[in-house]
Amino acid sequence: MLELDNKEVILWVDCATCRQHGAITVLYGDLKRYEKGARLEEAFPELTQVKQREVVIGWRSGMFTCPECWDRLRADEEQADYLLSVHLEEQRG
Repeated sequence: MLELDNKEVILWVDCATCRQHGAITVLYGDLKRYEKGARLEEAFPELTQVKQREVVIGWRSGMFTCPECWDRLRADEEQADYLLSVHLEEQRG
């Protein structure tokens, strides 16, 4: 299998929210190490951007959210937290 270790493979994912595609090219040997339990940072030290790592995690888990949707979901969550805190203050008040 050593001859395959240096071959590039493309990991494709679709955003669960908007269906936007994400992809990253990694080495087969690194991917196998990750699948066998190596930490992401150990298997792919060259992946320094969060969105790169999220594609790999999404590929492995089958669940990927693109950066744009993630930001939108996070903003919705923050707004919901704020509205809940306002409601609780009104209840106390």
